[in-house]
Amino acid sequence: PVYNQGVFYDCTNQSTAFLVEYFCKHRLHRAFRPSRWLLNYGCQRGRAKELDPYVGAVEAAVDGNLDTSGGDSDVYTNVAVLMMFGMVAEHLFPFPTPAQQKRFIQSRNDLRVRAKQLTKAPPSSTATAQFLRQYDAHFTMLPSTTTAIETAAQRNRVTRCIVLDGTDVDTLRKCLAYEGPLAFDM
Repeated sequence: PVYNQGVFYDCTNQSTAFLVEYFCKHRLHRAFRPSRWLLNYGCQRGRAKELDPYVGAVEAAVDGNLDTSGGDSDVYTNVAVLMMFGMVAEHLFPFPTPAQQKRFIQSRNDLRVRAKQLTKAPPSSTATAQFLRQYDAHFTMLPSTTTAIETAAQRNRVTRCIVLDGTDVDTLRKCLAYEGPLAFDM
């Protein structure tokens, strides 16, 4: 299947999820479609280094950049997330629907306008508090993980990863006979 990344610009996450599904189906002979949203969520946690959401909101307001997409991920981040956080089936933590994505983008655009307003005028505690409440509400629009999901994901982790020297032709030739998943990053 081809996964639709929607508005989140997370093509690497989508292709990694497909790679896992393909490996499970063809090598393990087990049907397993991993949660693309959990992978996206894990990559976001990695990128944010688990920052407090209020710190992120204030930084976004100052920088004028409120990018809440899953973009800027790479294969290394994806593998690290699968090793640290694991994965669950898609039906347990589904990817947002097109309607949810549309509401999310509208909310993000509204937040960008509010962030610009905050940076143009002297900050007031009321305006900042309103922005932070709107920011919090913005993130409740999309599915958020739970302790149960995270615990279940730990049972399905990548346990080994081999990083190859892409400049060594002999090493790359050996990959041609390998029957497991291979992911390339450019």
